[in-house]
Amino acid sequence: MTLPAFLCALGAFLAPAGFAARVQGQLTEHGARMAADDYSTLAADLTAFLDFATEMKWSRAEVVSNLCNRHHVGNLKISCYNKEEDGLMWSGSSWYPGKVFNDGFLKTPKTSSEHSWLFKDPEADPGDSVANWGKMILDSIIGNHWAYGFHFTVDPVVASTFAAQHVGRSDSAVNRAEYECSDYWDTECKRGILRQYQQKYGCPADGAPVWEEDPTCWKKPCVQLDRLSDPDEGLDQLCPNWGYAYLVKAEGVHVRVSTQHAIGKDYSAEEEVFVPIGVNGSEILGAIPIYARNANGMKRTPAMVNFQQNWEFFKTMKVNGLHTKDGKDASSGIGAFIHNPGYTGGDGPTEVEEELRKKNVAEDLGTAVPKYD
Repeated sequence: MTLPAFLCALGAFLAPAGFAARVQGQLTEHGARMAADDYSTLAADLTAFLDFATEMKWSRAEVVSNLCNRHHVGNLKISCYNKEEDGLMWSGSSWYPGKVFNDGFLKTPKTSSEHSWLFKDPEADPGDSVANWGKMILDSIIGNHWAYGFHFTVDPVVASTFAAQHVGRSDSAVNRAEYECSDYWDTECKRGILRQYQQKYGCPADGAPVWEEDPTCWKKPCVQLDRLSDPDEGLDQLCPNWGYAYLVKAEGVHVRVSTQHAIGKDYSAEEEVFVPIGVNGSEILGAIPIYARNANGMKRTPAMVNFQQNWEFFKTMKVNGLHTKDGKDASSGIGAFIHNPGYTGGDGPTEVEEELRKKNVAEDLGTAVPKYD
């Protein structure tokens, strides 16, 4: 048996499906060196190659393929997600499109510790084990634990509730400053928090009054972070004001947990699809904006039940023109669809139109565009 053939056979034994395609470059390189009879180099490369083969982890597609071939993994019920039958996926988030269209939704697991043979870090890559992936997904559903991936839904109505929820539960800049800044007058620290807000939510804008020190502060000038969260300080600087239901095309698996193992909660209405590892920005077609403020400026935090009822309420919410791009009030808290110009998975506008019709929400979209998109 030639060395390339041996390596292929060994790789098929040690590594998961898709091995041949992922290491074709290595084999080509080895073939060239064999022709030159560079056996000392080959010996060193073989050691490196074996390390490479044994350390490889499943790709997203491989995780999905191996999971959806199982009906159960422990107490987790699994079925294959079918894009043609189920339509595309949705995810609710408080992050604004300027961030998500660029960065996507991705997670980085912790690296294995030197004591990984004694215990497995719950935030580590589950590796090439269906059992490990199944347990991690189960724990993330019933215990809200970290998971190497994201829970999406096939229902934009469900995603809209999660979008508003994420805004409602977002930590205020004031609370963060209490833990992160040296004192109330730590201007550099507070402006750092404002920059983090800007990166996640798109606001506050450069030059907004909140960046400047207020000379009327107690004792000496300070940056007033409560302008972002206190309606009494003015509605124009509140941030964040919108959540987003993002439309995604990627591989995933339907996951279910029986109420017996979910402390009595029925998760079936959420129509969950778990996407391992995450999605790139180029796999996101766009987003439906969901307004998350009541008329008095307070955050609107809907319950995680009665999703259709929440959707109907969003349709009747009035949007303050201080929070729209054109500066005009709007009669619906469900905004106009925002297309991702960086989407590379197909004909975005056509796919969006088909998905909105399939999910019966095309006629529900309003005209408002968030001030920061």
